[in-house]
Amino acid sequence: MPQYVDMDGIQPYQPNPHKSEFGTGNYDVNVLQTAIQNQGYLVKWFDSRNDVNIINLEVIFGVLINYTERKFFGLRKTQHWCCIRNLHNSFVLFNSFQDQPEIFENETDVFLYFTTILSEKSGQILLVVEPDLEGYVYK
Repeated sequence: MPQYVDMDGIQPYQPNPHKSEFGTGNYDVNVLQTAIQNQGYLVKWFDSRNDVNIINLEVIFGVLINYTERKFFGLRKTQHWCCIRNLHNSFVLFNSFQDQPEIFENETDVFLYFTTILSEKSGQILLVVEPDLEGYVYK
């Protein structure tokens, strides 16, 4: 016998709060944070009221960065994710808007990039670190 569904109990469509409605790849931070934690790392939000120079880059596994990007001649604002990885004591920016990864010359250049993201692009910085190094994230 067929089963009938009481239509009064069905909720109207509600967008998924963890992904972009337009499929643009702007994942919710909770999804990214959970994926990173499942790999055995911790995610620490950087408080943008602090000076970026307090970050101890020597213990950072990587950095997730989310910032506002203007598209269509500045008419539309979108959020964009990129990351910086510490690879053999070199910091490398992986950004899908660039043709290839960018290697920072030194820590000063990394901090300058952080400052630019925070001040000019309404960005957020999330520090990825191994759990046993959590207490050493800041100088």
